Amino acid sequence: FPVTIDKPNRALSILGERDIPTSTQPRRTLRLGMRGPDVAEFQRALGGLNPDGFFGPMTERRLREWQAANGLTPDGIAGPNTFRVLFRT
Repeated sequence: FPVTIDKPNRALSILGERDIPTSTQPRRTLRLGMRGPDVAEFQRALGGLNPDGFFGPMTERRLREWQAANGLTPDGIAGPNTFRVLFRT
């Protein structure tokens, strides 16, 4: 039985269980000024950015736009609510 991957950030269980986040989902809240590989992975998932691993003004602006478009409070902080929506879409 092959496992079907319908989107790069989501794996579908053959048992029909809830979405299983990939290991690339950040484990810490990300905000302006932070750096690291988890920031780069977040930037890739968010799209429209150079995934350089620095959460600068461009990342914050792109995140606010994405949050507003997805029914979240556009605070520019990537926390649990942002991750929950981003990694299931």
